[in-house]
Amino acid sequence: MEFKYADKQEQIKKINRFLALGVIVFSIFSTGIVIGSYLNGYRSLPYLLTVAGIMVVGNIINLIIFKKVPQSTKLRVVALIEIMILSLLLSAAYENDYMRFMPIIPFIGCLLFYDIKFSGIATIYLVVMNWIVIIIRAFVLHHFESEDVTDRLVSCLVITIMMFIVWYTTLVGKRFNEDSLNRLRTEAEKQKESADNILKIAEKVRKDTENAMTIVDDLKESSEVVRHSVNDISESTSQTAENIQTQTMMTQNIQENIEKTVERSEHMVRVAQRSNEVNSRNMEMVKELKKQADVLAATNAQVAAAMRQLRDNVGSVKNITNTIVSISSQTNLLALNASIESARAGEAGRGFAVVAEQIRELSENTRRETEQISTILEELTRNADQTVEAVEKSVEVSNEQDRMISGVAEQFDEMNRNVNELVGDISDIDNMIESLSTANNQIVDNIMQLSATTEEVTAAAQQSTEITERNFADSVEAQKLLHGVLQISHQMDKYI
Repeated sequence: MEFKYADKQEQIKKINRFLALGVIVFSIFSTGIVIGSYLNGYRSLPYLLTVAGIMVVGNIINLIIFKKVPQSTKLRVVALIEIMILSLLLSAAYENDYMRFMPIIPFIGCLLFYDIKFSGIATIYLVVMNWIVIIIRAFVLHHFESEDVTDRLVSCLVITIMMFIVWYTTLVGKRFNEDSLNRLRTEAEKQKESADNILKIAEKVRKDTENAMTIVDDLKESSEVVRHSVNDISESTSQTAENIQTQTMMTQNIQENIEKTVERSEHMVRVAQRSNEVNSRNMEMVKELKKQADVLAATNAQVAAAMRQLRDNVGSVKNITNTIVSISSQTNLLALNASIESARAGEAGRGFAVVAEQIRELSENTRRETEQISTILEELTRNADQTVEAVEKSVEVSNEQDRMISGVAEQFDEMNRNVNELVGDISDIDNMIESLSTANNQIVDNIMQLSATTEEVTAAAQQSTEITERNFADSVEAQKLLHGVLQISHQMDKYI
């Protein structure tokens, strides 16, 4: 739908056309009256030519202006001047009322100009001119009878009222038009503001939807990655649980070996104590060595046998410590593996990592203690070998005790020191083994706690898998919904 006359210039063009046609009609009608008067002998030829010339010139000027610039405001000025001159000439020459009312007709259409100044000038001029002409005719020239004077005055009053109505109608119409235009302009501005806000909102919705689409796509990809990671964690946790079960069995074996080692250690302590007692008695017997050489030989043989048994026991203990070192290394490796898996589990494996770190530290302590035990056992073996050699040498030289009594006394002094050192070493081994037993018990407790934590992590991983699956499905659904919203927001692009 086209609103042609909503444009102010088109309105002026239309009114100018009406004004030009009105002036032409007024001119033709007026010229006809003047020609008729001339033919009847009432008016002279110069008067006819003057009126006709003014009408022709004025209409030609109006047509030229209208053809060049249909929206020109000069046309109404030229038309006003032409009508003013013609109305003055006609009113002065003719006494007919219609000749005085005719100039009003072209101005009626000029109401649509809403030009207060133009209407005011036309009103004042026509009113003043009519009153002056009537007053001069009636009271100066006495052209009218008393009754005619009254009619002429009433006619002037009517013209005055009509022109005032024309002017006031123009004023009110202009106010109505301005108020209506202002209201329409205000409404248009509000609508434009609302439309701008709607378009801004639509643009923001589209941008936010696009951002949300990007976030949802990233969430979908992240959910997929998390889902695979959780599955890997669940599998790794299950494997860790199996490894922990194996570690538990190995720790139980360690505990059994430790108990056996404790028994051997206690036996070694008892043997060492007996050896110390025997050596003490031998020190007393050295003083009577000559008298009791046979007793000394038997005692030395017994000591040699005990030392061999001690050396054998020390070898058994060394084998056990080697087994403990191997188990400790495997425990450290499993604890490292558990730490790696707990790190992959993130927040859910934090407690698991703490327990794994404690196991690794205990395993490292076990390894260090066991290596120290091995060192002591090697030294103990060396001491036992030395003692055996000393005892065997004592047996060999027992037949020469008379002349080697001083050397035997020195050998027994050395043997006494070695036995005392052996007793101290065995006591240290007993303490270390007891500490190892305590550490192993703590390892067992931690492994049990680790097993329980692993079960919790496994359950949490399974629950995380289920939640991740739901989040993945929700992200796919959200992606579909946001895609629909984005398509709808794109429909607003033609208004942006």
